[in-house]
Amino acid sequence: FHQNCLVEGLIQRHNYIYAVCSKTNFSDFLDSYLLGAKLSDSAPTETDLVEPGDHGGFKHPTMEIQEITTLDDLGVPNGMEVDEFGHVYIADSGTGTIFQIDFDSPTQVNRITPWAEKISPFVNGLEWVGDELYFTGFRTGTLKSILAKVQRNPDGSAGEVTILMERFATVLDDIAHFEGGIIVTDYVKGTLLFWRDGHVVYETESDTFFAPTAVLPGKAPMFDEDAFLVTEKGIIFNGNPRIGNQLGLFYPGLPLN
Repeated sequence: FHQNCLVEGLIQRHNYIYAVCSKTNFSDFLDSYLLGAKLSDSAPTETDLVEPGDHGGFKHPTMEIQEITTLDDLGVPNGMEVDEFGHVYIADSGTGTIFQIDFDSPTQVNRITPWAEKISPFVNGLEWVGDELYFTGFRTGTLKSILAKVQRNPDGSAGEVTILMERFATVLDDIAHFEGGIIVTDYVKGTLLFWRDGHVVYETESDTFFAPTAVLPGKAPMFDEDAFLVTEKGIIFNGNPRIGNQLGLFYPGLPLN
């Protein structure tokens, strides 16, 4: 599935991968969709081996990606997250609202409802830590990008919002929970920063990355646990592989725990 659809958020829920995308062609510009694909029930075998250098030594993974539903009420769906109850959350950068999706089955949506309405202009990254949903966005009426969190009430609704940090004239993008803090990508500054206990305790040098977007701590056995996986988007709508457009392993070189 591609059809000129710009994929932004990506999340795993049980044995399915879900993504959100928005069309980029003129006739249906920004029409948005929820996509889904079932993961394989088995790991690659020796019969899947191909020549080294071709997709990392294995055949290119194939999944039957299907359109689950249109996202008519969303403006620009972006970051995604899933909670322990199986609810999927989408940050809508267009409306500043976090939406919640409830499923009847892995490929059948029951309902899509606003969970936190107009919580932040250009709301972006999402990460659950206990009963708190961390997010990035902007402070209303300013050019200050923020890292914040919203408390989940006992009834499951969105509660109090707390702004944790703000930064002028940049875009704080994706986030990931790590060692009691939050790893954040700064899209404009080209850095990876580690926020914990009210402070930025570590940040890479400016332009370490070219427009970093997603970040995830490495997990064994596939990745080194001392590294972070970082995607660099580069220039949007520009497919030049020399400018971003890559996934890499970054080693901070110092203990963060």
